[in-house]
Amino acid sequence: MNTNKLFFLALLLAIISQTALASAPDLQFFILNQEPDPARAGGMVEVRLRIQNTGDAEAKNFLVEAIPQYPFSLLTGEETQQTIASLPFFPDTENSKTISYKFRVDRDATEGQYPIKFRHSLNKGMAWFMHDFTIDLTAREYAQIFSIDKMKIMPGKETDMTFTVTNVGNAPLQNMVFFWQEPNGIILPVGTDNTRYIKYLEPDESIPLKYKVIASVNAKPDLYTLNLNLKYDTKSTNSSSVKETITTTAGIFVGGETDFDIAFSESTAGQTSLSVSNVGSNPAYSVTVRVPQQEGYAVRGSTDAIIGNLDKGDYTIVSFQIAQNAVQRTQTMTDSQQQTRQRFVQRNTTQQNLLTVLVDYTDTTGVRHSIEKKTAIQFRMNDTTTMMNGRFSRTAQTTSWWSNTTLWIVILIAVIGIVLYKKPTLRDKIIRVIQRKK
Repeated sequence: MNTNKLFFLALLLAIISQTALASAPDLQFFILNQEPDPARAGGMVEVRLRIQNTGDAEAKNFLVEAIPQYPFSLLTGEETQQTIASLPFFPDTENSKTISYKFRVDRDATEGQYPIKFRHSLNKGMAWFMHDFTIDLTAREYAQIFSIDKMKIMPGKETDMTFTVTNVGNAPLQNMVFFWQEPNGIILPVGTDNTRYIKYLEPDESIPLKYKVIASVNAKPDLYTLNLNLKYDTKSTNSSSVKETITTTAGIFVGGETDFDIAFSESTAGQTSLSVSNVGSNPAYSVTVRVPQQEGYAVRGSTDAIIGNLDKGDYTIVSFQIAQNAVQRTQTMTDSQQQTRQRFVQRNTTQQNLLTVLVDYTDTTGVRHSIEKKTAIQFRMNDTTTMMNGRFSRTAQTTSWWSNTTLWIVILIAVIGIVLYKKPTLRDKIIRVIQRKK
């Protein structure tokens, strides 16, 4: 009797256990899709999980948890665990459910396949079941126009300009097209168009793009805008190739320095006039002309002449009281040395001499400059001012023909001859007097 009871009890427990096992839920996980596919380094990817109950019992209040690892991390505010209240059993048409997680992809990740993990629990975390998947990742394609080697260019002057493009992403760049434009047409490339093609560029690699440019000669000094554009191939969400465009701007200043020409104008008694011309392509502001201290010349009075502003192509006249410097340097100078120096001064008064002149001005960028020029000047032949022993004096440079005695005698004889010839009566009397004496 006892044996029979034990047998029936064991059979009942086996039936109950088998029934319980047969009625358990069975959850299957798989990735439905991801956006974008492949994921991109430095970007965001959304992973959609499909959960299906293939058992023969309903799953109630079970947990699903994401386990992010490099290069994936959950976005801020995204919950790690999600609770599913109910999932019917097979073959119910509602026996599946889709959930999603959003991850940030590390910007330094390289291209390849990376694992991503999830797990679930049917008993509120008492036991967990793991699910491992892989996600395709492509590195981030990104380029930037790293630098322009010129900050300013001169109007009307051909200038070399280089743009440097750098691949700052983690993937190679292919089929790049770079072009630039100044909207008003003030700055243009010469010799070629404004487009350059780059077939391939590795990460962290740079390439210089060289142009020759000219700014219009009529360009006003100002800061001008360059529109810079770079197009390159990248992969879309469906893995097809599309063009991505980077558009940015840069500034370049047109203007800057200028140049001057100094020419001798005229020389009057103690006054030398110089012509100052702006022969550059930019205006000059606050122009001052100076005659510095130099060997061979001295200036009486002011050594500076303030002009003010001088536009390109304009000129003006400035005057200085310039004298040749013949100062004896030492009291021990020998007579021979003094004579030699005097002859040097006398000789230079009859020929052109180079005078050093300084032109100070402010350019269109506000920078002050000083330019040294040399110009040939010439004093009057009969009026040269010199400075001897610290004092200005005048030296006659021509010999008066009135002081020539021989010339006076010749003129006197000629006059007497003319008078005698034109007065016969006086001539005859003289002849008779001479004859009586004989």
